[in-house]
Amino acid sequence: MFKRPQRPSTELNTAALPDLIFTILFFFILVTHLREVDVKLSYQLPEGQQLTKTKDKSSLVHVFVDSKGNVQIENSLIAIGQIAEVLNGYKQQLPESSNGLIISFRADRHAKMGIISQVKSEMKKVGTLRINYNATEQAESVP
Repeated sequence: MFKRPQRPSTELNTAALPDLIFTILFFFILVTHLREVDVKLSYQLPEGQQLTKTKDKSSLVHVFVDSKGNVQIENSLIAIGQIAEVLNGYKQQLPESSNGLIISFRADRHAKMGIISQVKSEMKKVGTLRINYNATEQAESVP
């Protein structure tokens, strides 16, 4: 009888596979921005025209206000009356070399101005006078 010749089996060389996987993993670690604050409120930022980015982020505290008047500082939902107490705690944690707290204020575009002024007056009690108001870039209108 005739015997078929045995063909050598071609196997995939996987020696470089771990190097490739670690290279891709390292790439994603470098380019991924992890969110520091878990936003529990839904808000829609107002539009602005002359926007600049904050450079000093070491003493930044995020304050969120939604359209219903709920307030979130960093990762915790709080009442408006507790804002001064919470911000005072953040202020005491700062190193002495810092220039004080910087508030990153993000309010919903439909939030009532009375609620925003209450939040701002609570911030003034602690002496946090540096407030950055966040907005989105205004879309260019085409005539």
